[in-house]
Amino acid sequence: MQKDRVHYVPKLFTPRGERRDLFRASPRTGDAAACWRWGDDNLFPLALAEMFRRSVTHRRIVNDKADYIAGKGFSFGEGLPRLAAFVAHANRDGETLRQVFRKLAFDKMLFGNAFVEIVTDEEGTFLSLFHQDASMCRLARDNRHVLLHGDWCRFSKEGVRSLPLWPLTERGADGLLHAVIHYKDYEPTFSHYGVPAYIAGMNVVGHYLQDGPLEYQPAGEFVPDVGRHAARRRCGQRAAGRRAGTPRRAEVCRPSRIGDVHD
Repeated sequence: MQKDRVHYVPKLFTPRGERRDLFRASPRTGDAAACWRWGDDNLFPLALAEMFRRSVTHRRIVNDKADYIAGKGFSFGEGLPRLAAFVAHANRDGETLRQVFRKLAFDKMLFGNAFVEIVTDEEGTFLSLFHQDASMCRLARDNRHVLLHGDWCRFSKEGVRSLPLWPLTERGADGLLHAVIHYKDYEPTFSHYGVPAYIAGMNVVGHYLQDGPLEYQPAGEFVPDVGRHAARRRCGQRAAGRRAGTPRRAEVCRPSRIGDVHD
């Protein structure tokens, strides 16, 4: 392996073949204003979160799996004071490494994707890890940044925060280097976003697997109990005049429609 070449690491959504110092700030490249939509209406995570809150069994399973993965914390040998300090204080918010890891495990179980922000300096003298809510993250079309927005239902460019995908780093307003690691499992035909492991057990796609491709349902129709009026009131979706829970035959498409939508 060449020392000056960053090779692709499985499960870490990182650019391939980057020739650069990992701890040097890199300039922005490409247009990060546009994102790859997560679902046809870019609100697929909201539908997953809504279903999570409406099913007692589903909620229990997701929470229990996250707890099992996080366990009781991290153990390490004696004589490692810096490691002990990092495990006890993973970031300036006072979170332990176990608390950050538990949030990442939860997002991975619920959304099939998890995002963790890395903060360090050019010398690599310290490391901080911050969990980023996966429902607020979208991948930029330059494939080098993650866009964070507090409300994708009412998107505005002014409210967007852009962070580079590791191993790219960019200097923030605090003068430190920031980056994001996107964690997801491999799924055929899904180039940008992962899918949750329970996807096959939920009514999230049409029932045309034997005779044709998958059929995607927008977030307002994803959970029939939500109803088109509630979905339109909260998110302003294009669900007007559509009966809740009824698939639109005009939206029959290839399987990648759920996670990766191309204009």
